[in-house]
Amino acid sequence: MPLKITNACVAGLLVLALFSNGCMQPGPETTEPASGWMEGELVSRMDIGDVRMLVVKVTACSEGLEETLGQQRAWPEKDAGLGAKPGDRLRATATVTKGDAIVIKTIRRLPPVFGERQLEIQQRWQGPYNGRKDAGNEIIESREDFEKLWKVVYSFVVPRPDLPDIDLEKSVIVASFMGEFPTGGYGIGIEKVIEKEKEVVVYIDRYYPQPGADVAQALSSPYCMVAFEKTGKPITFAAGPIMSEHP
Repeated sequence: MPLKITNACVAGLLVLALFSNGCMQPGPETTEPASGWMEGELVSRMDIGDVRMLVVKVTACSEGLEETLGQQRAWPEKDAGLGAKPGDRLRATATVTKGDAIVIKTIRRLPPVFGERQLEIQQRWQGPYNGRKDAGNEIIESREDFEKLWKVVYSFVVPRPDLPDIDLEKSVIVASFMGEFPTGGYGIGIEKVIEKEKEVVVYIDRYYPQPGADVAQALSSPYCMVAFEKTGKPITFAAGPIMSEHP
């Protein structure tokens, strides 16, 4: 008796293939769909069934998708990817679904890299403890906002350090908070700030203790704040490498 292959069977096989080839991978646990982005260089194309896929080496991503950095991922050929050539730079928006999968939503081609420059970090404030317990990023462009954040960060220090004298007409401050952890061994840093054609990208590095490492048995809440030149361009945050120990 000949085997009858239905559309449902083909769909099921395609979904399985997408999982195995990196287009749909387990993402962070979430109760609602969350959005993110990835950037990378087109390496080649491949076919999964009758679907053409783009093989892309991921070079940058939004926070929450750090696991994709440096990997080759298969994206469905769509949108601007239809005319892309190997070596072209692509950016994809993605949704992390309730089923813990990363689904590519849109793809666009990025212009050639030119005129990028690394901005000098003018001042830095960093440590394993601070008064803010939740994770997140802040962009500070006024003296009033800087003073409010400074009081929160150093609320546990007596006497509190004096507020630094920063000209926020010429500079901007960004702050990144990792959240609270039950032990030491965690850390966060901002080592690279890149001005691109239309935006400034702040790269955030995170550090985690190795299994069995001898760490302080006390609460920690790592933070990092840096000041750099104000360019007037929008500021975005991107994930740097996740490391098992501080450099």
